[in-house]
Amino acid sequence: MRHKYLDSMILEIKECLKEGEEAQNRPDLLCRVFKAKLSILNDKIMSDELFGTIVSVVHVVEFQKRGLPHAHFLIILKQSAKYLSPKTYDRIVSEKFPDKISDPYLYGLVMKHMMDGPCGNINRNNLCIRDGKCKNYYPKEFSEYTTHGKGNYLVYRRRNDGRTAKAVKYLHKYIHEGHDKVMFRIGSDSDGSVVNEITDFQNARWVSPREVLWRIYGFPLFGMYPAIMQFQVHLSNFQSIQSEDDTDLE
Repeated sequence: MRHKYLDSMILEIKECLKEGEEAQNRPDLLCRVFKAKLSILNDKIMSDELFGTIVSVVHVVEFQKRGLPHAHFLIILKQSAKYLSPKTYDRIVSEKFPDKISDPYLYGLVMKHMMDGPCGNINRNNLCIRDGKCKNYYPKEFSEYTTHGKGNYLVYRRRNDGRTAKAVKYLHKYIHEGHDKVMFRIGSDSDGSVVNEITDFQNARWVSPREVLWRIYGFPLFGMYPAIMQFQVHLSNFQSIQSEDDTDLE
């Protein structure tokens, strides 16, 4: 997965690498290229109205344990531009392989960057296997039409046209996940002492080299439109006040 992620930005990164350098050793380049692509995507959503007229949008930049940045977007459209039926969902979501003959470029991108697996009966040792089945419920059943499934989750149109695969990358639709954390312990087990996991182990925040560079460059970790000002809510005569250190409050 990490290799596929780098492939998607490799052309811009390769142009800046010196002889003998590798992309994973240049977190500064990864951050700058990702920031540029994120800005382009944000402009397409906001200015070009890629999905329709925007009422509000918020995005959050996060970093995985291995340090690769990614962003979660929450987009709210104007009522007249909202996708309210399965038929309209098909305009922006497609769960099928592009035609290899008529659209070879898009077909190549999907096969290179959006394919995982195989799992299931083909590979029982894959990480997604739980109790003999894929925990992400792949492969999905074919469906002639997009419909609403259990819990209002969508069952996207997957027509049986002969172009199939055993596993497809899935998308987690969440935006605020919080910082990465790691459990660690400093000490030695050679003395034979009993390890107390409650007192000896620490729960700490994990900051990867990419996140460090992102913050050094001063790139924003989130974006919001329109701007929102928070007003303090309080009971009558219980509002907060500010005073100087030497102010007499009696």
